[in-house]
Amino acid sequence: MKKDLSYLTRHYDAKIEKIRKINAPLNFIFYTDPHNRLSQWDCPKHPEYAPDDFESAVDTVASMQYIIDRLPNLQCVVCGGDLGNDYDDDPQKAHASIEEMMEALYALSIPVHCCIGNHDDCATTSCLEPFKSFPQFPGEKKPPVSEYLLYPEDLHRICMRYNPASENYYYWDFEDVGYRFLFLNTSDCVYGMDRFGNPVYPVNECAISAKQVSWFQKVVQTDKKVLVFSHAPIKSRGHFPDCLSPYDKVINGGWLWNEMQKADNVIAAFAGHLHYDNLVYDGKIVAIDTQSGSGLYRGQWDPACPAREYGTITETAFDLVSIRGQVIYCTRFGAGEDRIARILRS
Repeated sequence: MKKDLSYLTRHYDAKIEKIRKINAPLNFIFYTDPHNRLSQWDCPKHPEYAPDDFESAVDTVASMQYIIDRLPNLQCVVCGGDLGNDYDDDPQKAHASIEEMMEALYALSIPVHCCIGNHDDCATTSCLEPFKSFPQFPGEKKPPVSEYLLYPEDLHRICMRYNPASENYYYWDFEDVGYRFLFLNTSDCVYGMDRFGNPVYPVNECAISAKQVSWFQKVVQTDKKVLVFSHAPIKSRGHFPDCLSPYDKVINGGWLWNEMQKADNVIAAFAGHLHYDNLVYDGKIVAIDTQSGSGLYRGQWDPACPAREYGTITETAFDLVSIRGQVIYCTRFGAGEDRIARILRS
């Protein structure tokens, strides 16, 4: 029996009508940082929580079909990564939370494109949460990172169903509207084994390899307009909270950003990671960040973010992006406000 999602979808009709009136040739959903099952895992740590006092990110994804059925010109859904709960005390449950999110996305009736997030390889869990979180396990360590780790080839299998390439970055052309979408990998780091047989992996690190920059230089050469998608913003200056954590800096991000500026057809860059709504004009590109898709830790990620409440429309947040002429319309479903950005390139 399907769950009744009307507590979400009854708020969607007014937004759908607004999008119809925009009447844009290009429309897609941008949804990022769902962190599926993180709030469920966090719930028992708080005695004031009810046992089911958490939102389910897969419910948000299932509710998107309501929008897709009423807007037949939607081109795709783009997910910005950080898919599951890598904090879980059980590595298998951490992996299952990611696979569950992707299966929910794949169940939608339009293509889904995904960017890899810094939490998706599950390498950070033993560093950020080294001990089990529940009082019945005082001081007991989690399993080693080697049991959590999802290598790039694992994430390719799980997250890249619509990816025609072998790498975890690729492009997709929408010929009828003259756009090319570039899906970047800001977790393009070194994985492998050292000479002692220990796994080598990044810890909450964001990076773009020289190989990916070289690929970008080639595929950006098109007569189509280009939108760039990534988990972390390629350049963090001016993006709140860029000053709060060194992990918000992307290795080789400055190099790639300069290449994006030199390409006259790159008009906008979409990202998540910061769990905050940013709209930054930098050079000739507008950068648009969207806050986390779930409430996380029962409430606001930052005091300046909109309040989130489980069981209401505010438990989620995602944008339906419409582009017409020189304007990008970001219509917000859930917590937050609609936004409008101007395309700077003619």
